[in-house]
Amino acid sequence: MILVTGGAGALGARLVRRLRGRGLPVRVVGLPHDPSRRIAEDLGAEYSGIDILDGEALREGFRGIESVVHLAARVLSRSDPAVLHRVNVDGTANVVAAARGAGVERLVHVSSISVTYRNQNGYSRSKSRAESIVRESGLDWTILRPTLAWGDPKAVEYAAFARIVAKVPVLPLPGGGKAIKSPVHVDDLAEAFDAALFRKDADPGILDLCGPERVSLSEMARRIRSARGRFGCILPVPSTASRLAILAHARIWTALGWEPRADRQTWTGLVEDACPDPEPARISLGWTPRMFDPASDGLGSGTMG
Repeated sequence: MILVTGGAGALGARLVRRLRGRGLPVRVVGLPHDPSRRIAEDLGAEYSGIDILDGEALREGFRGIESVVHLAARVLSRSDPAVLHRVNVDGTANVVAAARGAGVERLVHVSSISVTYRNQNGYSRSKSRAESIVRESGLDWTILRPTLAWGDPKAVEYAAFARIVAKVPVLPLPGGGKAIKSPVHVDDLAEAFDAALFRKDADPGILDLCGPERVSLSEMARRIRSARGRFGCILPVPSTASRLAILAHARIWTALGWEPRADRQTWTGLVEDACPDPEPARISLGWTPRMFDPASDGLGSGTMG
């Protein structure tokens, strides 16, 4: 049986659908009261309501498991950054311990291209530490680092950017939006995780998962607007000034007990390039991801939320 943590999310549900479509038994581990559990159950997967921070319950949930795909993670926690460490680091340690205790044969772990950023943030540091735990696990492992995921409202970073672009006619961006991204569709990510799980000829290691196209944030904004029949412009803002403004906003809103609209993670995402070499994953996984197309990003008008 294959176990997928976070198997009811945007990527997880797609991966579970692929696995179940081949008749493979799948157990999804997710939060006990997650309303998304119905997604996994409707796909014919077994659902175990277990918090990955509960190491003892997790060990029970891993009984009879041969392979694990660890997708459960916290991407954003602006008001309480410590949550990122608890979920992404401590949770990964619990998953690894449960996998070793169950004699799991293979572990595929989702990381993030942000671990390669020059300017780190709480999320990227937590994912980097999680990578270390997986590398030192003694398991047969593969770590996959997606770039900017798109194609589903639950792909939160792209969805937030696209909605702001669609709403705001004059969009301030650090450096005028010159940071380069290689967006990757969530369906293609599911295909890559599927391939990494079963391709025995691929050496365990770390692979970057990115789309085939390199596009600047300013060009991405133009295309998002064009797909929705909207118009606007980019207002270049000095990177240092934007960083100070965002950090001040985060501190003030947190002090007032409000969830900040932006934080250091937001800023690093706007200034850091995320366009790795696509060839290693293409060759190792036999993988050909699609081009970025905001007309099919799953957000409709892109202005809700």
